[in-house]
Amino acid sequence: MTIAIIGLGVVGVSTASQLKDYQLTVVDNNVDQLLSFHKRVSEFVQYREKFPDQKIFLWEPKQVTDIPLKNADAYIICLPTPLHETYRTLDTSIIEEYLKQLPQDATVIIRSTVPIGYFKSVQVSYPNMKFGYIPEFLREDNAVKDTSNLDYIIIAGDIGDLEFLTELSDYGRKRIYHVSLEEAEIIKLTHNGAIS
Repeated sequence: MTIAIIGLGVVGVSTASQLKDYQLTVVDNNVDQLLSFHKRVSEFVQYREKFPDQKIFLWEPKQVTDIPLKNADAYIICLPTPLHETYRTLDTSIIEEYLKQLPQDATVIIRSTVPIGYFKSVQVSYPNMKFGYIPEFLREDNAVKDTSNLDYIIIAGDIGDLEFLTELSDYGRKRIYHVSLEEAEIIKLTHNGAIS
């Protein structure tokens, strides 16, 4: 299975570190992110050396590029969604820019924070795409440790198409919750509000 991870920030790198058994393509339009990718992966490896019982692996991605593959089996989107200053909502425009470039029948897993109702909207715009949502619960300053030590993982969407994502739960997580896309949106935003 070939997986394209779009976005090489904290979430993208930590996600990639957990999917070492797959052919990975990592994608970002930020040159600095592409250039620092291997250095940041090494942070996960150094953590693994300090804590050998944790399952974080070094892998060699198939390709580092700024253009998504057209033939990946799944696309995991880990892009920033900052607060839009004018509209006071999460700005998901960068996600839409990448969705436009993907095959119309793609399997797309989003890890970015999105507003409630987002998936209803993109399912109308892209009716042939299969969507899943695995919200991240990482703290930027502690992402390496958080990647291995989460107590649970939320998986939303068509589980038949996203079965490989349960492998994210094999890394020290105790519980997997399968919920609807809208429930996952609510859980993520509630969590963010509680820790802010």
